[in-house]
This record gives sequence, C-alpha cells and structure tokens, in this order.
Amino acid sequence: MYVMAAEEEVTDVSAPTKKCKKCKIVPANGVKCINCGSAMHPGCVKYYSNITKIDDKHINCCGDNDASSVKVSPTNELTSTHTDQLHYMNIVLKHKDDIIEYQKKLIQSLYDQLALQQKVNEVSFAKSDCVATSMKETFKHKSNAAPTITKLSQSQQISNKRSHIDNKPTYSEITKNPNQGEKLQQLIHINSDVSDNNVNRPLSINTQTKTQPIKSQLRNKTTIGNKVEECAISAVEARHSVFVSRLAPSTSTEQIKHHLKNQNIHCLDVEKLEIQSANIAAFKITIPVSEKSNIYKSDTWPMHTIIRPFRVPRREPTKQERV
Repeated sequence: MYVMAAEEEVTDVSAPTKKCKKCKIVPANGVKCINCGSAMHPGCVKYYSNITKIDDKHINCCGDNDASSVKVSPTNELTSTHTDQLHYMNIVLKHKDDIIEYQKKLIQSLYDQLALQQKVNEVSFAKSDCVATSMKETFKHKSNAAPTITKLSQSQQISNKRSHIDNKPTYSEITKNPNQGEKLQQLIHINSDVSDNNVNRPLSINTQTKTQPIKSQLRNKTTIGNKVEECAISAVEARHSVFVSRLAPSTSTEQIKHHLKNQNIHCLDVEKLEIQSANIAAFKITIPVSEKSNIYKSDTWPMHTIIRPFRVPRREPTKQERV
C-alpha cells in the first residue's frame, strides 16, 4: 500500500521538470509534447519549424529534438506571422457581433447628419428667397415713384451736355468747309489781338479751333558749298580723326602712311599715341571726310586691329590747376 501511494503521489505531480529546449530554463507554465512529454515556453515554440502546435497547452515536437532546427528562413518567419494573424482573426470573430453593432450605429449617425444638413439648406434657401423678393419690391417702388426736382435737374444737365457735344463740329468738317475755315481764322486773329491788348482777361472761343502744327524754329539750316569753278576765296575740306589700336609696338608713323597710300586712302596726319601698355601701339590718323567710308573697312587693316572715331580722353585736373 505504501508503494502504491508513493507511485500515485509521483504520478500526480503535474509540474514540468524538464528544461526548455530553446532557453534551457524549466518553464513554470509551458506547453507539453503529446508524445515525449517535454515542456517548452510558448514564446520559444515559434523558433522551431518542426513543432506543431495543437492547442494552447499541447504541442508535437517529436520530429526533431536538435537545436539545429531553429527557424532561419523567411518561410518560417512567414509561418509565425500567419500564426499571429490567425490568433487575431479568432479574436475578431469572437467580437464580430459588437463590431457589427458599432458600424450600424455609425451609419445611423451619418444618416442623421445628412438629414440635419438638408434642413439647414432648406432654411437658408428660404431666407435668401425672402431677401431677394424684398429687394425686388423695394426697387420697383423706387422706380415707380415720381422723380424729384434734383433728379429732373440732373437729367436735364446730362441731356444738355450730350446735345452740346453732338452739335459740336469736328475737325474734318471745319477743314472741308472753306467758309467755316475763314470764320475760324477771323476768330483766331480776334483772340490774338485781344490777348495782346488785355492779358488779364483773354477772350475765350467756345467754337472748335484748328490745331496749328508745332514746328521747331531752330531747325538745322546748314548749307555746304559745291561751287567747283574758280573763286576768289577757298575752303578747307572737313577733317575726321580715327583711333587705330592693337598694332605691333614696333609700328611707326611712316609705316602707317605707307600702308594707307597702298590702300589708296589720302592721309593728312599720323600721330603715335602714348598708352599705358607697352605690348601694343596706338595712332591718331587725320583724314578728309571723303575717306571716312574707306578707312573703316575691315579689309583695310590687319586682323585684331581696333578702328573707331578718335575722342579726347577725359583727364582729372592737376593740383596746380585745382589751386
């Protein structure tokens, strides 16, 4: 009897005594294998691909007991993810009635909001129609009312102004009619005489006046003589100064004169200028105006030469001049 009691006492022990296969710790509340009776933590089960989960407290791990069966592939990770999803789906199915009831309440509240918005729109439209009708009635009342003295005087003034503008002769009509033009000239002379005699009170002309074109009295009236026959006096032809630069520093005035002579250009004077750069030479060439078109041709000068009209450079006054 004592042996049997001991055996019964040993068989009644339900606490697991084996260590977990993953973390090597005896689980207090773990899952057991239905075949070998080994215990594991529920969180350690998902790291093995050969363990089949039967329910919350039982598993089947007899396929492989080595630690090498730990999940390392993406397929095993997907399997654990699907397991979690199934767990959450079970929760959703458990509370589906509450979720459906909540959705129904939301739909009903939306219907109530739409009905309230329709009532607000109807009230606002009714008010706008009332305002529009009242404004129309007020406008009709004002339009049907008898015109006042001020309105009559204003309308009469506007009509008089329009008739005065319409009856005014245009510039084309005045210029076409010779009699009207003569009258206009007489009025202009009268106005000028009165303005000369009495400056303080000039006579105003109400009729259309002819606008005289304004011409400059200082027009250039320069005349150039062209007599070729013998004359007791003589004139000097106009001169033009040209600035030529970027020539070689060894170029001389005699070379410039010889070059212009070869190009059939009459030259009056050539002067070498002093410039800051020692790598190039610049000249002032004086020619007659008749040679102006020839000297500015690009074919007359070598490449890279600069030719432009000569201008006297501006200089600052010296200390003696300032004093």
